[in-house]
Amino acid sequence: MVGRLDLTNGNELPFATASVIPVSIRYSGNAAVNDYFEASSNKESQGGKTVDVRNFRGLKLVGQQVKVESHDVYLVNKNEVVSQNEDDNITTSNLYHAIAKVDNVVVYGHDSTPSSNDKWTLVNEWIEISDIIHGI
Repeated sequence: MVGRLDLTNGNELPFATASVIPVSIRYSGNAAVNDYFEASSNKESQGGKTVDVRNFRGLKLVGQQVKVESHDVYLVNKNEVVSQNEDDNITTSNLYHAIAKVDNVVVYGHDSTPSSNDKWTLVNEWIEISDIIHGI
């Protein structure tokens, strides 16, 4: 399957905070997120650090900010495009449109901040590995 990323409006996009929460939701329709995720946060001290505390459907989530400064980060919307060529071959491709530029990433854990080896807190290490592989 072919995929394409469209960043043509990258400089005109609004800024957004990406909240990575440790839940698995098997639903693909519209959702009233504000009914389940508190828009307001509380600041608490844990382990000598100030952390962001929110609730999701009664679960206490504790977040820490992950800085991703060396690269542009975007929030994208995925669309599947089905096309048919002259030979009647049908192909499906994914088109990803940037809808916001992420200026802040907060990774949440259950009742405490995510561990230091959590896949989301290691995002900067993955970026470094990618840069080495691709020679950036």
